[in-house]
Amino acid sequence: MRLRLIIPGLRWPGADRQAVHAGLRMPTLDRWWARGDRESSGCTSASACIARAAGLPSSGLDTPHAAFSLRGEGVDPGALHWVRADPVPFHVGRTGLALAAASLPDLDVDEARALAAALRDHFGAELPRLEAPHPQRWYLGLPAAPGIDTVDPDLAVGEDVARGMPRGPERAHWLAFLNEVQMLWHGHPVNRAREARGQPPAASLWLHAAGTPARAPTVPWSRSCGSSPLLAGLALGRAGEHRHSPPDPVGWLLDGRPDEACALLSHGRDALWSADAGEWTRALAALDSGFLSQADRALARGRVREIRVSLPAPGGGLDLVVDRWSRMKLWRRPARAGFDA
Repeated sequence: MRLRLIIPGLRWPGADRQAVHAGLRMPTLDRWWARGDRESSGCTSASACIARAAGLPSSGLDTPHAAFSLRGEGVDPGALHWVRADPVPFHVGRTGLALAAASLPDLDVDEARALAAALRDHFGAELPRLEAPHPQRWYLGLPAAPGIDTVDPDLAVGEDVARGMPRGPERAHWLAFLNEVQMLWHGHPVNRAREARGQPPAASLWLHAAGTPARAPTVPWSRSCGSSPLLAGLALGRAGEHRHSPPDPVGWLLDGRPDEACALLSHGRDALWSADAGEWTRALAALDSGFLSQADRALARGRVREIRVSLPAPGGGLDLVVDRWSRMKLWRRPARAGFDA
């Protein structure tokens, strides 16, 4: 069987990147990097890697990721056109407002409901259908295509907000909408309470993954795991199985010997939220000593014939392909160059 792994968040975003990376210990991935074959993928984010593998467009005016993600959340998208609209925090950057993080992982259900209610009260019938199946993941449903090209929030963290705003023929409409959301939430009781507790406020919504409804593609994997509603929604299209976090993810993925299985390993990306380099390096070290080491043993024993590792990066990522023959290339010493891509 083939095992596809998608690993975002392998690049520390701070100015101290070189020093932080020097302290990172991932011997399994180091060995794969040295002995495997590398292929350019062009994928800039985890969602783009998933879309590319599934045969979906990964950028442009029509990226129907939101509809498949909503299906993965347990909500029928119907025939509407959907766009992700996630609550996000801003901070003051060098030249203006910057995106502080790709989401608000500490936003709870009650806070999300109150913020959503404020939008419904303010916009009334003008507000597109709003679905918030998870406090950090919101969706807007529209009767027609939104007409915008959007930026994945993972790519915009730390950047000026203006650089990540929607582009396209309907840009002006959506910028006005987002400006109203920002003003509405600025003094909201939820945000005042969060600031009093030292938590970042929900500054606005971040639009991404906009597209028209599409027939679910037949993805090559029959089992998947990871915190991705997009992966979950694509699994439903194939009548496959998806689990958010099985107790033994490698064992579960290999159980039944499917032709291909897929895992999103977001340990590094999730740890970036803390802005703590030590926490980030520990999360990636645990990923390497746990999941990756177990997958490597399965490869050595013949339970897996090929592992394809997708490493998204802002400038365009790459795929790393290893098999049992790769493990025998002992003359290739472990290397770390790819982490700075």
